[in-house]
Amino acid sequence: MPQILKNILTERDNQTFELISVLTLLAMTGMVFYAGYDLIHNNGRFDAENYGIGVASILGGSGLGRYLKKGTEQSSMSSSGP
Repeated sequence: MPQILKNILTERDNQTFELISVLTLLAMTGMVFYAGYDLIHNNGRFDAENYGIGVASILGGSGLGRYLKKGTEQSSMSSSGP
């Protein structure tokens, strides 16, 4: 997996996948796929306003989820030594 994608999809430890990020990536990929399918197979009846509302909803929900989750993450700066 490319390093930038791994950084986006994992928590601060770069090992544990973050559910919010994975679901956001899947939702955005699906929206782009279905918008392209609609544009190609339905002769350009793509509604940019509804697409924009959907993208904003996904990104807003993702941002809210990240904000609510940040209090539960371990800080990478904490030391476990004596």
